[in-house]
Amino acid sequence: MNREEIAKEFADRILSRFEDRIEKIILFGSVARGESGANSDIDVLVVTRQKDIGTMKEICGVAYDVSIRHFTGISPKIYSHDEIVRSLRVMTPFIEEILNDEVPLHGSIRDYRAAT
Repeated sequence: MNREEIAKEFADRILSRFEDRIEKIILFGSVARGESGANSDIDVLVVTRQKDIGTMKEICGVAYDVSIRHFTGISPKIYSHDEIVRSLRVMTPFIEEILNDEVPLHGSIRDYRAAT
């Protein structure tokens, strides 16, 4: 299984558990650009409807489980809807990277551009 397929498995697992709390799941970074090496982790942006520490911990737990299963690291970056919209308004370097690299697994960061 390649890293993009592992990212998709992670996305499917968190959507099956938290679909009502998740707005977007986006692969970015070296895996999305097709530049990953043997030690590259899998960077995934998860946008939740609200800031919820319990959900964040559970998403990280799923990332850990999938990482262990496939002997690779998954690095979820978990942001709330409001945090992403604010970041888009000021166009942070993180947001620029996602806009350049994104591989949508569930929705697209570009969907928020109208809100800014």
